[in-house]
Amino acid sequence: MDHEPTKGSSGAARQVPGDESPDSASLNRHERRRLCTIAAKKDLAFVILLAQSFAAHHPHIPITALVLDGLPGDFLDGLPFEAVTPDVLPLDGDVFAQMATYYSPSELSAALKPILVQHLLDAGDDTVMYLAPDVEVFAPLDDLFALAKQGVVLTPHVTRPVSQDNAAALGEETFLLRGQFNLGFVAVGHRSRPFLDYLCGELRFFALEDPQNGYFLDQ
Repeated sequence: MDHEPTKGSSGAARQVPGDESPDSASLNRHERRRLCTIAAKKDLAFVILLAQSFAAHHPHIPITALVLDGLPGDFLDGLPFEAVTPDVLPLDGDVFAQMATYYSPSELSAALKPILVQHLLDAGDDTVMYLAPDVEVFAPLDDLFALAKQGVVLTPHVTRPVSQDNAAALGEETFLLRGQFNLGFVAVGHRSRPFLDYLCGELRFFALEDPQNGYFLDQ
């Protein structure tokens, strides 16, 4: 999957990179935040970079990675994040096996994203952020976690009408076929339940990478 790197938020520049203020660290201990991602075993090197760059700004926030092709009993220790396998998800094993058969790895990752996020919320986290495994974090993301308490945070590809000069490369059809939002980021809180329930239902069969027919993963 091809995603644009997340460079954090403008307000985060007040903090020294690699450090959190006492107030921020205290907040993270009382409000359970978590970062998660999904990757195949072959892409775990990307996840290591993601985890290290995120931890440089948020050392108190745990990180969970769902290993798409991981199996119970796989040796996944010694990583700078918690690695879990699909069997921990609230998903019937036969259903997962079917999805792994008719979906490509990128499609399966998109389909499992809301299931993983909802599972983490059910396990006790207050806010959960998903970043694609090939993202590197360059600044704190506290403002995005704070916004997630209100429901759902997404990043649109554009925030104003596309000019005629760019229409050929970024016409309305591009967004209609490939989605309005970057699929490499989402942050949610408990108010996002209707949104996650909808995605879990729709993506059981329709997390397809088929933009010509109006399907593009979880967009």
